[in-house]
Amino acid sequence: MGGGSDTDPMKADDGKGLGDGGPMSFEAALEAVERIVRRMERGDLSLDESIEAFESGMGYVELCSRKLGEAETKVIMVRERYGPQKADGGAAGG
Repeated sequence: MGGGSDTDPMKADDGKGLGDGGPMSFEAALEAVERIVRRMERGDLSLDESIEAFESGMGYVELCSRKLGEAETKVIMVRERYGPQKADGGAAGG
């Protein structure tokens, strides 16, 4: 199974010692995807390493997608809380 550091998309420690093992941020997951893509684009991975990197990358993509969905839900909730007149700057009326 190769010794890649990009194997657990749920943990913040990305192999650079930047995380404490807690939930990973969107930005850290996106950086991990970009790092994996660069590794794969170099073309020096074996087939097994490429498959492992791809699988790991898809985990990070899933995490990014989930984080974006959560953010979208929060934005919708805020807009609903403050109503459309406040969300669009109160342009209605005259």
